[in-house]
Amino acid sequence: EKEEKGEMAAAIAAASTAPASPVAPTAAETGAGGSGSPPAAATAAASSATPAINQPSVRLTELSDPAMRRRCDLLGRHLERKTNDELKTYLRLNNQLLAGAKAELIQRVAEGAVYGAIAPCPRCGGHMHPEDPAAAPATVYFCKRQTREREACGYQAQGRELERKPFLGAEQLLAALH
Repeated sequence: EKEEKGEMAAAIAAASTAPASPVAPTAAETGAGGSGSPPAAATAAASSATPAINQPSVRLTELSDPAMRRRCDLLGRHLERKTNDELKTYLRLNNQLLAGAKAELIQRVAEGAVYGAIAPCPRCGGHMHPEDPAAAPATVYFCKRQTREREACGYQAQGRELERKPFLGAEQLLAALH
């Protein structure tokens, strides 16, 4: 079990520095095995590493591509076997919103792995919340963070306009589908 955790930590750490696409694993990465759940030890190793190259934003056509949506749905069904803590670990590694029911967590992890992680609010660095989680990623996202004066940040953007970054652990999750 310790050896498997070490392999997963190495895979996640490698994913955080590799310029691989957030959409599909490379041929070398598809050999990564394991259960697909990042252990707590991997959290510290992967969260300290930053991607060497930030991926460009996902193109508008990719968010509405039926093949991408099917891949996201397939990964969502695979993630149903994971616990909330395992799902939240992936979200924590990628600085994503942790709140919500298990179905929302599954959707957030699946969309992050397929489309890329949503970047923080460009104004204040807060989490971007979907207006309609069921319609994500093609919905309006807004920032709920409050300033010191208790005023809302108020930043809003269409899901298609948001910057997306590589999702740490995406290669491991997507490889489990094959």
